[in-house]
Order: sequence, then structure tokens, then C-alpha cells
Amino acid sequence: MSDSKREEAELKIGAVLLAEWDPRNVKAQPDHTNDYLPYAHEIYGLLIRGGSDVQVGRLLHQIEREQMHHPEADSRDLTAVLKTLRALEKTI
Repeated sequence: MSDSKREEAELKIGAVLLAEWDPRNVKAQPDHTNDYLPYAHEIYGLLIRGGSDVQVGRLLHQIEREQMHHPEADSRDLTAVLKTLRALEKTI
């Protein structure tokens, strides 16, 4: 995949993370559209390598716990975000 297509896919993943995951609660704040792009890159890599829903969910929970210092997030249901990411995966 070309760099521009990868970047476009990561932007879409970042938008999904902002709209449906958003553990930092930043989506209502201006100029936070790219807050989750570093994580979108990780999710993209996992998706193109055929990562399972369990693996993607574990990665999101790991990010919440270790990088965002929200250990309570491990109990969050990620079904909706995983469903949206899987739909997006079909387009990348």
C-alpha cells in the first residue's frame, strides 16, 4: 500500500477512535482531531496483519491503561468501536 493510502487509512482510524473510543474525552474540544493518530498507526498495523478483535481490544485497553493511565478502562465494552474498525478495515 502506498504511503498516501496508509496515511488516509490512519486518518480514518483516528477519526473512529475519536468518535467512538475517546478515553481522554477530547472530541468536544476544538483542535483535537489528531490526538489519536499515534494509536491509529498501531491499530492500522494490527489490522493489516490480520489481528483479531481480541488483539485490537487488548491493544486499545493497553493504551488506555499504560499510556493514558486509565486502568479502570479495562472493563469498557469496545464492541462498537471494534465493529466500526472492522467495517473500515474492508475499505483499506
